[in-house]
Amino acid sequence: MHDISYMIDGYKFNLRVCCLIENNNRYLLEKSTATDFLNLPGGRGTVWGEHL
Repeated sequence: MHDISYMIDGYKFNLRVCCLIENNNRYLLEKSTATDFLNLPGGRGTVWGEHL
């Protein structure tokens, strides 16, 4: 498994992803213990497999 990242004009690009999950008009969010912000669940985009 490898993170999807590459260099563009000397800057590193890291792909980040998130999702919106809804069930019966309720939404899944995550809350950090360090802040009062709510976030959508997600993380870094990755590539699985041997053909990299």
